[in-house]
Amino acid sequence: MIRCLIKIIPILALPLIFSLKVLSAESPIIGADLSFLPLLESLNAQYTVQGIALPALNIFRDNDFQLVRLRLWHSPEEPWQGLDSTLAFAVRCKEAGFQLMLDLHFSDTWADPANQTKPAVWQNLGFPLLADSVYRYTNEVIANFRAADALPDYLQIGNEITPGLLWDDGRVGWQGSYWDTEQQWDQFTELLQAGIAGARDSLPPDEQPQIILHITTACDNQASRWWLDNVLNRGVEFDIIGFSYYPWWHGTLAQLQDNTFDLAYRYGKYIQIVESSYPWTLENFDSTGNFVWQNAQLASGFPAAPEGQLQFFLELYNLIDNIPGSRGNLLCFWEPEWIVCPAAPENPCDNLTLFDNYGESLPALGLPEHLAVNEAEHPFYSKSIILSPPYPNPFNSSTILSIFMDREIFVDVQLYDLPGRNIAEIYRGICGSGDHHFQFDASDLTSGIYFFVLTTSEGREIRKAILLK
Repeated sequence: MIRCLIKIIPILALPLIFSLKVLSAESPIIGADLSFLPLLESLNAQYTVQGIALPALNIFRDNDFQLVRLRLWHSPEEPWQGLDSTLAFAVRCKEAGFQLMLDLHFSDTWADPANQTKPAVWQNLGFPLLADSVYRYTNEVIANFRAADALPDYLQIGNEITPGLLWDDGRVGWQGSYWDTEQQWDQFTELLQAGIAGARDSLPPDEQPQIILHITTACDNQASRWWLDNVLNRGVEFDIIGFSYYPWWHGTLAQLQDNTFDLAYRYGKYIQIVESSYPWTLENFDSTGNFVWQNAQLASGFPAAPEGQLQFFLELYNLIDNIPGSRGNLLCFWEPEWIVCPAAPENPCDNLTLFDNYGESLPALGLPEHLAVNEAEHPFYSKSIILSPPYPNPFNSSTILSIFMDREIFVDVQLYDLPGRNIAEIYRGICGSGDHHFQFDASDLTSGIYFFVLTTSEGREIRKAILLK
C-alpha cells in the first residue's frame, strides 16, 4: 500500500495537459475587459499587428474575440467609467458585433475584496432606502442601455463581492469572523436581490441578461461552497458563478480544476473566468511597480515570455472547456489593451497585456486560432468520473466525499494516512451513473493529514483531508 500511494502522488504533480479542441458553438467564448480603451484612445495609444496600426476593437474582433466586458462606476470623479462614456462605448462594441458584459461596481471607484465603498450619494441612507436605491439605479442603468440598443448579454451584480458590497451595510466576512453574522448575510443578499430585481424588472422575459455573481475563491473549494451556500440558502436567484483567476494571488490550475469541477456538479450553474491575465515579461515600463515582477510568482511551467503567456491561456481555456456538463462558458482577459501611455492612469499591469510596450500584438491575442488544433488526450484526466474535495475540510468528526460518474463502473475508494498506511475502506463495488455521497466517520482517528484515493479502470484520483480534533 505504501508503494502504491507513493506512486500516485507524483502523477498529481505533473503539469496539466488538457484536450485541445476545435472551437464550436458550445465552446467557451473568449472576451476582454476593455474599460480603459476609450481613455487610451483619447491619449492616442497605438495598436499594431505586424507593424500595421489598426483600431483596437478591430484587432480583437479579427482575432475572434466575441465579448467585451465594461465596468460601470456610479459617479466617478473622472468621466471614463461613468454612465455616459460607458454607454457610448457599449454602443460601439455592440455595433462591432461583440456580446456585452456589464460590471456594476456599485461604487464611485474600484470595488474589490479590499474596497467596497458606497457611492457618495448613498453614504447616509438607512438600509431600506439603500436597498431601494440599488433597485432604482440598476433599473435605470438597464433601461438606458436598452434604449441605446446596447443591452448587456451578461450582468454582474457587484465586482469581486466575496466580502460583500456597499460596506458596511452589505459587508460579510469569513466563517467565524466579525462580519459573519446572520444579519450581515441577510442584508448583503437583500442588496443582491434588489440589484437583480432592478435589472429584470426593466426587461421582457426574452431580453433578460444572464446574472453573474463574481467572487475571488477560484482555487478554494471550501470557501466557494460556504459563500455560495450562504447566498443560495437566502433565495438569491442567479445564473453564473464568476471568478477572478490570477495564479499569483489565487492558486494553481490544479486547484482551479478541483474547485470548478466540484461546483459545476454541486450547483448546476455556469462558471466563468471573468477576469484573468498572465505576464509576457517581468520587465517594468513605467515608474509604477508591477503586480508580477519575479519568477516566484509565475505558474509552474509557464515562463514570463510571449510563448509562456500563450501556453498558460491555452491550458486555462481548455480547463474551462472541460468543466463537466459543458458548464464552463467564458474566459475573459482583464484590460489586455492597457499599455503604458502618457497621462494614462498608473499602470501596475503593463506586463500583463496582449500587446508589447510598443503596442504590437502578442501571440496570446491569437488564442482562438491556436485552440483549433488536433486533440491530444491527457492520460491522467477524465471528466466522466470526478472525485470532489471532501466537505467540510478541515473537519473534526465526519466529512462527506462525493463522486460523480457518467456511467456504471466499478470503483474502489480507500483512506490512507500521511505515511501511506491504508486506514479504511470507504466503498468498493459497482456505482451507477450520477452523484454518489459517502459520509466518513473519523471518531476513531487522531488529528492529522489523510488522503482519499479513488481507483477505477480509468486511473486514480486523490483528495487530501485534514482532521482537527
